[in-house]
Amino acid sequence: MGDNIYGDIRRPMKLFGKERTIGPWKNVPRFIPSSEHEMQVRYDKAKSNYGYSHLRENAKVIGTWDDHDYGLNDAGKEFDGKVTSQRLLLDFLDEPQDSSRRKQAGVYASYTFGPVGRQVKLLHSCAFLPQ
Repeated sequence: MGDNIYGDIRRPMKLFGKERTIGPWKNVPRFIPSSEHEMQVRYDKAKSNYGYSHLRENAKVIGTWDDHDYGLNDAGKEFDGKVTSQRLLLDFLDEPQDSSRRKQAGVYASYTFGPVGRQVKLLHSCAFLPQ
């Protein structure tokens, strides 16, 4: 449903009050990864949010990465922090230590809900392949 946290930091690039992604700033990355500590702090803050805590008490919460959660906006398999980002997300989601999601490259999973004959299968994928 959106970003769990922002695992990256947006660099301020301003000239006369407007952000620039052209000119001399064109090839400068707009986002840089947060440290592992900063990501952990952000996950802790999100987990302690009253609304999220209430949701977790009343519903099964499953999750995946969105563009910023991964640790760098729109990053791919080349992102160096992917293993740390995976561990932090799965810890945030209270994924069991023996879960298959902790043994794979990425956080993809599938879930089946509902009674036999009326089941719905939910698939979500965010995978990376080792370089």
